[in-house]
Amino acid sequence: MFDRLAQIIKAAFNAILGKVEDPQMMLEQTYNDLQNNVIQVRQAVAQAIATEKQLEQQLQKNKDQAATWQNRAAMAVQQNNDELARQALQRKQQYAQASTDLEQQLKVQKEATSGLRQRLTELENELQKAHTKKQVLIA
Repeated sequence: MFDRLAQIIKAAFNAILGKVEDPQMMLEQTYNDLQNNVIQVRQAVAQAIATEKQLEQQLQKNKDQAATWQNRAAMAVQQNNDELARQALQRKQQYAQASTDLEQQLKVQKEATSGLRQRLTELENELQKAHTKKQVLIA
């Protein structure tokens, strides 16, 4: 008995919603939601690009430091200072390892950025389609 009553209430509620639902209003809401999504994804793309640039700068700095420590090690060898050369090579190795790690991070970041850019393109296409539908409905 309660199941039948619940089903009747659900049917009445759905009928009321069906009457209230305006296609133009629903399309407008969908269009606004898409616009908000596009804005959010654009911000995410900008952040991803900024992160990518920062990683590239850090990578270049580490590579430069590794080269600097390599040169210092070579100078220490020329001066017959093996201990100093060993320390310089250890520092060079640290920067080289950090560079390797950053290269991996940069690769992952570039993939993420590419995915976000693709998603942005898709959303912009959906937004354009919704805009066209909205204009057709208004006309």
